[in-house]
Amino acid sequence: MYRWISVCVAPLCLSLVWYFPFIWCLFYLLCLSLFIVIAVFALTLWGHVALSSPHQTSLFLLDKVEKDVRQIEETLKEDQSNWPHTTKKTHLPVIFGRTVDSQLQLLIDYVLRDFVARWLKELSHKPEPVIDKFKEHVWGGVQNLYERLLRVDAEKLLASDMVTKITQHFERIRIARSCAIELNQPPVFALAPHLMSYDTELHYLRQISELIIMFLMPRCYSLAPASHLMREILACKVLQPAIDLVTEPDYINQKIIQYLEAQKEVDAMHVRTHEYAKTFEDYIRLINSCNNVDTLKRLRYDIVTQIMQATTLQNVKRAKGVDIEVIEKSGSQNVSRQQIADAKKLKRYINQLTIAKAECETALRKLGWDGAFPTVESDSKTLPLHKIMESVTGRRYLSMFLETMCSQGLVGFWMAVEELRHSPRSSWHQLGAEIFYTYIRSPSAEIKVDKDTRKRMEAFLLGDKGPEVFYEVQDTVVDTIQEKYYHSFLLSDHYTALIAELATEEANKGKDITSDRSPIEDRQLSNESVSSAESVAGTIHLTEHSTYARRKLDELQERHNNKIQALAALRASLKPESPALAMLANEVEKLAGEQMRLEAHLARTDTWAEHLGRWRASVHSAEIIDESKPPQFVIVVHMAEQESMTDEERPEQITTGWVLLRTLNEFQELHRKLRPMCAELKNLELPTNSFKFLFGKNDRNSLEKAKILIQKYLEFVLEDDRLNQSEALYTFLNPSSEYLKQGDLPKKNKFSFSTLFKSTSSEATNRSSQEKEQFTHLSADEDEISLYLDGNGSDNNSKSMTSSLRGAGAIAEERDSIAEPLYALLSEVFDMRGVFRWLRKTLVTFVQITYGRTINRQIKETVTWLFSEQMLHYYISVVLKSWWPGGTLSENTSNRNFQDKEHTCTLARQQLTESVVEALASLVGAQAAARGAHKLYYTLQDTTHNKQLFYELFELVLLEVFPELKRYQ
Repeated sequence: MYRWISVCVAPLCLSLVWYFPFIWCLFYLLCLSLFIVIAVFALTLWGHVALSSPHQTSLFLLDKVEKDVRQIEETLKEDQSNWPHTTKKTHLPVIFGRTVDSQLQLLIDYVLRDFVARWLKELSHKPEPVIDKFKEHVWGGVQNLYERLLRVDAEKLLASDMVTKITQHFERIRIARSCAIELNQPPVFALAPHLMSYDTELHYLRQISELIIMFLMPRCYSLAPASHLMREILACKVLQPAIDLVTEPDYINQKIIQYLEAQKEVDAMHVRTHEYAKTFEDYIRLINSCNNVDTLKRLRYDIVTQIMQATTLQNVKRAKGVDIEVIEKSGSQNVSRQQIADAKKLKRYINQLTIAKAECETALRKLGWDGAFPTVESDSKTLPLHKIMESVTGRRYLSMFLETMCSQGLVGFWMAVEELRHSPRSSWHQLGAEIFYTYIRSPSAEIKVDKDTRKRMEAFLLGDKGPEVFYEVQDTVVDTIQEKYYHSFLLSDHYTALIAELATEEANKGKDITSDRSPIEDRQLSNESVSSAESVAGTIHLTEHSTYARRKLDELQERHNNKIQALAALRASLKPESPALAMLANEVEKLAGEQMRLEAHLARTDTWAEHLGRWRASVHSAEIIDESKPPQFVIVVHMAEQESMTDEERPEQITTGWVLLRTLNEFQELHRKLRPMCAELKNLELPTNSFKFLFGKNDRNSLEKAKILIQKYLEFVLEDDRLNQSEALYTFLNPSSEYLKQGDLPKKNKFSFSTLFKSTSSEATNRSSQEKEQFTHLSADEDEISLYLDGNGSDNNSKSMTSSLRGAGAIAEERDSIAEPLYALLSEVFDMRGVFRWLRKTLVTFVQITYGRTINRQIKETVTWLFSEQMLHYYISVVLKSWWPGGTLSENTSNRNFQDKEHTCTLARQQLTESVVEALASLVGAQAAARGAHKLYYTLQDTTHNKQLFYELFELVLLEVFPELKRYQ
């Protein structure tokens, strides 16, 4: 509508202006006037600004701005001055262990130094705090990765999934080559889409890097700039160079040669070529020709260990009368010629070892080794091993030393068997089962027993034999410690600390015997009353309370440590929902509570002795808990405040005290003990048990009267200098004294695996007995019992029943079920697909003869060993030596010429073939082993095939570590 109005009005206006020019003149005059007004206003404003004085800021605002600037500068200076200190204070939590963590932190430091700090220095004035904070975040990511790895089934991942992938990889290569031969064409191998080009592979690595950052790093790294930066660093600088390096055939050949040569060197060093003069010269030449400091240090360590062993043996023979020096001087013939010849040979052996040690130290000094060689004072008295094992302090230091060698379980086993030896017969099976599951059946067990010994232990757990087998293994453990670790322990710092602590204990013990008596005893003997001295002579002194409690505390700590070790071992052996873990965890909590009660008792004893004579007790209330029981009095024990002291002179522990419950019978027992010490005590009145408490007013009145009488009695006893220092009063007012006066700590219901057997496996036990009757001619039932004790037969009773009815063949198949993917891989590599059953039986027999255990058990122990702290340290060391030899980032090794690569290729093929044939000739035959070695070698010479296999295995690991990705498969 407005449009039509404007169309109609516009011609009308134009016609008016045309016919009436005066209207146009008015409009023109109006516009000119408006322009003149605006121009005059602008010129006036410009003239005012131009002619005015310059503008000056007020002094108040200037001072405020300068003050803010100074504060900002001071804050920046403080932050800069604190940066070096913050870098020193960073403390990363322990994840894998001190040894592995130190290597891993060194690896992270190298990565940050060479891949992050190099460009960060150009962008930041002080990059150190940023790098330290980034290292903390990376370490947190490593900790998150470790927690995820703990939830991964390593046996399934390594022994099943990965082996299956490797088998399929070899099958695809074989099929591609056979098809190429039939079609007379080059082999066609199907690759993953991300391996088609360099860009697709890099894009794939970027996606993986984003997933790793999202799952492991803090949430702040998920933001776009930080996420892209971390993705590029991880994908382009870490993952891609690492994958290119480990899949390069030349690098693989070099590592094969290095590993096999190192194994040959280790095997050669274990040969004792220095016992006789002829080979001793060769051994000296070997030392002089060695240019490796680590090898010489290991040789010197072995020589020193053998010197100490030989010297100990020589001392033992001298104690028996076989001393070659005395025999040569006196000409005695009381010793046989064989003993004299052995003594001469031993003396000659020690002399040769001494010469070899000197040559080894000389060679080390020539190579620049300036480290000190540890020595042991010959004039000091050496503690025998049995003395160390009998002492709690000695066992603690020996266990600390063995922990550095990952063998602390030896001491724990000895202590557990010692507890079994001195325990009542009713506790034998319970303790024996705990020892078996903790130290024998654990995958990481340090104590290895043969099959017969293990069967005897299992028979004891089933109630068929006695515990003598544990005592025999205990003697074997002592011999192992004596032969392998004792002499090294004598050279260690732990032994020096043990000697120092034992000397301190001896000095304190002598001081306790020869020095002044305890405060209670001194004050009691200073009294004039003879009856007081006679009563004290029949009581336990306060110092004995403390000594006994401390001894019990040491024993309790030892038991608590053993229980914690058993719980850790069972967590690695049993399922998380196993009732055995819950029972043992409950036992650990009970021991921790018992330890806390002992520590509280020691604290009360020390406080009582420190403030002796200044204690008071108040009867807070009297309660009848049960009508059939006498009333109990709530007593509050506290320290008395002395009015003569000022606030500054009062003791700091003025609020120290405790609460306890006592009955009327206990008060009367205390009265009988204290009466001979003070004649005035007979005049005091205590409530009697003759009255009956009734409901109502009389009931409350009787309690109040009894409370008043007991309060008066306690006030008199605690204010008397003869009575308040007595042991009987301390025992009465200490809630834990009666508990500690017993010869042993109260027996608790210990963790019972025998009960667990009865509760969870009664049907299985009956079934086992029936199977023994049906298959008495077979030895496979014993292996089935072993599998049941290993925890393989308690999950599904029906499955175990059906397997038992299949006979010995089915049982034998279950014993190597984990190894089935391994059989398929061996069949594929060594071209033995038609003789699968024969290969299976041969491999089972081979492992049984070689390692003395079933193949399932051997695979489990191998997987555990692959993830042990020692192997983790080895993996990180290999990465450090490969990428950072000498602490500096290595240059690209692709510049090796063709002749060097060919030489390495030929040498690796030769050594790999020899090694495989030597190891597997008795299993698959020499020709099949050689064919398999050649097949394995030539498969590794293709970079594309290596990358395909690597990415397949890498994806398996990612799916297990990050199970959230399985939903997108």
